[in-house]
Amino acid sequence: MTNRAEDMTQGIDLEEALRQLATGSISRADLRSILAASRVVVPGVTPDQGRDLQLPVVELADGRTAVPLFSSPERLAEAGGPDEAAAIPFDALAAGWPAELDAVL
Repeated sequence: MTNRAEDMTQGIDLEEALRQLATGSISRADLRSILAASRVVVPGVTPDQGRDLQLPVVELADGRTAVPLFSSPERLAEAGGPDEAAAIPFDALAAGWPAELDAVL
């Protein structure tokens, strides 16, 4: 049995979920559920790095450090990112996420 929020977000891809969050059509909790089931594109890494994955870290304007994540290879290309990238299940990435880093999607 699914709840109403799950029914509303089932089948929505990550890019659509981000658009819907921006317009208030879904909640942050809904986005987290969709994100957990999504793959994100991590620039500057290759799929064969496995557990030796070196996350690309950038410094934000406020001094915090973050890892840029993209919803698709097309979004990475639009941002001028590198050709080398890997699509990684977000839940697997999050399981080993360093506490001192934020993610920017």
